[in-house]
Amino acid sequence: MKLRPLNRPESAFWLFDRVSSMNFAVLALGHGSIDESAIGRAIDNARNRREMASVSIVVQENGQLNFVPAATKASFKATNGDWKTLLGADLIEPFAELAPLWRVVLYKDLEAWALAVIFHHSIADGRSAMCFLKDFLEDLDHAPGNQIQTRTIMSDVFSDAKREGTAPAGKKTQALPWFSKRTAPPTPALLSFALSQSESQKLLQAARANGVTVHGWIAASQLLATNAMFETQEERQLGISTPIDYRKYVNTADIDSLWFCISLITSTLAVDGSRFLDVAREVSNDIKEQVLAGQGLRFYDSLPEPAQLISKPDGIKLFTLLMQRLPQASVLSNVGIVQEPDLQNLKVDRICFTVHPTIAQPIFVTATTYKDELNFVLNYDSNRWPRKIAERFANEFRQNLTLPRQRVESQNP
Repeated sequence: MKLRPLNRPESAFWLFDRVSSMNFAVLALGHGSIDESAIGRAIDNARNRREMASVSIVVQENGQLNFVPAATKASFKATNGDWKTLLGADLIEPFAELAPLWRVVLYKDLEAWALAVIFHHSIADGRSAMCFLKDFLEDLDHAPGNQIQTRTIMSDVFSDAKREGTAPAGKKTQALPWFSKRTAPPTPALLSFALSQSESQKLLQAARANGVTVHGWIAASQLLATNAMFETQEERQLGISTPIDYRKYVNTADIDSLWFCISLITSTLAVDGSRFLDVAREVSNDIKEQVLAGQGLRFYDSLPEPAQLISKPDGIKLFTLLMQRLPQASVLSNVGIVQEPDLQNLKVDRICFTVHPTIAQPIFVTATTYKDELNFVLNYDSNRWPRKIAERFANEFRQNLTLPRQRVESQNP
């Protein structure tokens, strides 16, 4: 195995993880029986198939972060209960030293089950993790002896990426009054809902009819739901961050291999209840403009090098203070349409994923389209965002997604 130092984006997420867990999980939600004894075989197959599934991260004496061979294989546990209640705590549990940077948890609730694969963000992103999950489910479903195709991506794919312009400055956003300062370790909480096939189709048709992207439509729904949580309804500057897939800008287009290839673009917009279509359009345009200007990867250049912080006794504390001063911005991550695995026995009803937000992100919303249904998971720190407000937000958000909107043409004759 040819290993290498972590590149700039991978190192950045190692730093984020020192302040607040940035682990994420991809989930398959199903019903009926599931062969727990086959999970060990699927874990072994994953190790054989992908190099990044058998690495850990160590800090060298000079502060450099390196991938090294993991000393064990990924762990697995099965537990009884609802995944939305239990996954939050499992998600932010740190990975043991020299352990692989992923693990598997099976949640069993009567006849339903949820299979979660949890990743350290430095080795994977949502798209590659969804490919990983597809293979994992097929290994669980199929008889032993499947031919394994090895996929490797240990090279630094970001080395030749476009990096023009300057790092985008954080614009001031309206502080959310219910999002209190962190005074205790996070207690993640999850909310989840799905749009039916007909609801998802109507959303797609409404977005197309109004010349808006699906991502823009969802982002506007999220931002207007945020604004609705304030006591007074008026125009506010609110931020939303979007993870951007950089595969087409680097030296490979592979998504089957397990690897991290995203950047984060934050948009700050004027939001009020009457600007839905304008906000939807502005989000999409701002993302496109920042990407074309080469500003996406400059996000990582605005952060200190890990070696600079590791060499200082209070380096991570200083980085925590820096993170706390960042403008507040919720997150919307949409992996798009997820391919159905080739299954004969397993009954998978939904596929989704979730990420715990950083210290400056009030909520992390994820969207996945599976079997023509849009699945949403909302992840937040219940120590900083009261449950009643989170539930109000989720209801407002869902309503915004499905409300019919007047066509742009009729608004602007």
